[in-house]
Amino acid sequence: MRSDSLFRTSLISVVLSILLSVLLFCSFACSPVEEPPRAEESAETGEPAGQIISFLPDFYDYWEEVKDKPLEERIELWDSLFEAKYEDFYAEVIYEGLTGDALAERKANQKQMYLSRVSDEEIEKLKKLEGGVKEMIPRAMGKLKELVPEHYIDVNHYITISLYTTSGAPRYFREELIVYYGLEVLLFLRGPEAVEANIAHEIFHAFHVNSLRPEFKRKHGDSANTFAVMGQNPVLTIFFEGLAINVQEELYPGAPRAGIFENLIPVYEEKFKASAQSFLNDLADFGEDKYARYFIDPSDDPVIPVKFGYWLGYKVVDSLNEEYTFGDMLGWTPDDAEQKVRDKIVELIGE
Repeated sequence: MRSDSLFRTSLISVVLSILLSVLLFCSFACSPVEEPPRAEESAETGEPAGQIISFLPDFYDYWEEVKDKPLEERIELWDSLFEAKYEDFYAEVIYEGLTGDALAERKANQKQMYLSRVSDEEIEKLKKLEGGVKEMIPRAMGKLKELVPEHYIDVNHYITISLYTTSGAPRYFREELIVYYGLEVLLFLRGPEAVEANIAHEIFHAFHVNSLRPEFKRKHGDSANTFAVMGQNPVLTIFFEGLAINVQEELYPGAPRAGIFENLIPVYEEKFKASAQSFLNDLADFGEDKYARYFIDPSDDPVIPVKFGYWLGYKVVDSLNEEYTFGDMLGWTPDDAEQKVRDKIVELIGE
């Protein structure tokens, strides 16, 4: 779900690329459930889920006002009729602190992309999916609590329209760690199990961020942005993603694994040693261009398969899991994690 600007740029590029791939999947609808928008406990699991806050009712009101208007007016009215009600959230979480021309360009592109295709039919699907997601969140939280009870934290969850930026991610909002979900992106996943698996994946990322933050603050200061610091280190990035992918697979073995193109697994395996060695070689000077080579699709590199970084992380953690539990790995300091991951890559290359 980097330096601050590098992290933002890279993460945004990743999630936009994920969107392009998930758009290939057919959409679906989950069974609707009634309000309230805050579900503090699952009737099925009895596990706490934190507050579930949905911005969608206001989005539906916005749509009723603009659906018969030209696209230009839909775009123009987005801010005053909808986003203004959640201005701080969008500024801090969706746009990640962008300002000035960069913010204006981002908003223009994203509003154009989404508001040009939303329809009454999609609104009905969103309403059904929103109800399903409100049931999935506490269920996913319950499964994670059983898997890693020692690292369980209660977080608040926000359901919104992300303007095609992401299906979900952990973030800090008003200095509180939260998880948010872009409902219009989740709509493209292949069925309810895929959606719940995606939700669990992002919640687990929040657990991991929470476990890393004390050490990052100790080393980089109280104001350190955990996401930014972590994103500056590609070894930690593959560990972060690989751990979440393995946890997702453990809890939802039939669901597509986030970030991995399942049809490319033979290619990932065929080119594994050469690509993994290339990754290690590139660590000496790992800028945005090299980040894109391993984590962003499409890749024009003849050696590195599309999003190989996710597959590398998955394979590394899968191998580490033979010796360590997920709870063990969540408890590693960044320095310990980096060393163990580097050693494991070398070991896998040498097999």
